[in-house]
Amino acid sequence: MSSQLPGHRIEVASERGVLLTWRYTVGSIVFVVVSSYLVVVGAVFLPPRPLAGTSVVLLVSVLLSLAATIRFGWLLKPGLGSGLPALRYTLMLLLPALLSIVFAVADGSHDPFFLLPAWWAACFLASLLPRRRLLATAVAAGLLTAIYFAAVAAAKVDLANSVYFQTAGFYFWFLVVMVPSVLIGGLWWWDIVVQLNSSRKAYGDLSVARERLRFAADLHDIQGHHLQVIALKTELAERVIDTDPATAKQQIHEAQVLARTALQDTRALVRGYRRVAFTTELKNAGEVLEAASIRASVQAEEAELSSEQGSLFGSVIREGTTNILRHSSAEEVSIRFWTEAGKLVLTVRNDGVAEPEAGTPSLLLGNDSGTGLAALQERLAAAGGSFDYGPDDGGFLLTATIPEES
Repeated sequence: MSSQLPGHRIEVASERGVLLTWRYTVGSIVFVVVSSYLVVVGAVFLPPRPLAGTSVVLLVSVLLSLAATIRFGWLLKPGLGSGLPALRYTLMLLLPALLSIVFAVADGSHDPFFLLPAWWAACFLASLLPRRRLLATAVAAGLLTAIYFAAVAAAKVDLANSVYFQTAGFYFWFLVVMVPSVLIGGLWWWDIVVQLNSSRKAYGDLSVARERLRFAADLHDIQGHHLQVIALKTELAERVIDTDPATAKQQIHEAQVLARTALQDTRALVRGYRRVAFTTELKNAGEVLEAASIRASVQAEEAELSSEQGSLFGSVIREGTTNILRHSSAEEVSIRFWTEAGKLVLTVRNDGVAEPEAGTPSLLLGNDSGTGLAALQERLAAAGGSFDYGPDDGGFLLTATIPEES
């Protein structure tokens, strides 16, 4: 037995709902088409008379037009303005509809309902036009009206005393208003469903992409920080291995511990359980800087932080510490955390980066300007905070702020 993932089941259910919506939409349109064509078929028998000659041909052409119109209805699935289908489908729709007008005139029938097949065909085609659908529909209505009055004039029918003229309001509502309203309304509803389904898919893809970026940022924080410190400790061990074997051995041991810690953090990250306390991040930063022979001053006020706030500030500390080790020649680093006017403030300052020349990128950014500090700036801005960095009185200063939670 095989089982589907919940996300897959939701996707399948959504696609099934869209398919059912399309069937309902086209079914409604076809129902109205068939109902209106029944009126046309009834008009063939008025006034009551036996079917013969042109009346039979007229009935056949109306039924063929009905079949072609129903078949064409399935081609409306791409929606409004999707473009005309292949030429053969257009001809299949138009020819029987136009023939029904010709045979109605030949049979001496002047009921405006014989214009209905051609009117349905014109509305179907106009709804698929990418542009000027209203103009095309208006032109079709004008042509059909002209054809009708020309046929009436040729037959010398007195419209003033005609039942057709007396019920002109009904014909206008049924032909000119109802037909395009039903068609355009149904396709408009179908377009909305398709757009909502597309938006849902896009939102799902965006959520996946955002989660991948978040995972990549966390993985960068973990591996980049630990690997940098491991490289630093092994370099130190290499320098003193001949003169001070005990120190070298200690540094190698600490590098091994950091490697195991990095492996554990990576596994925990994959499982989604990684939560490093902010105070631990502060302690780790101080120890790492001291191990690199950099004097570190860490001052932090006690404050309750949410997991999101702790994660953001932890990322700032890790990124700042890593960049100091990689790109600066700092001798002293100051890390401060405090609350001020409803905001949580964290600063990381070092004295080892001189102010860059105009037009030169900051040394602290190195090659990570697109994924390190810039990414942090976006993350804190999304949380309603701010992140500033730049030269500061002969050094370099990072300042991160986040509003306190009420």
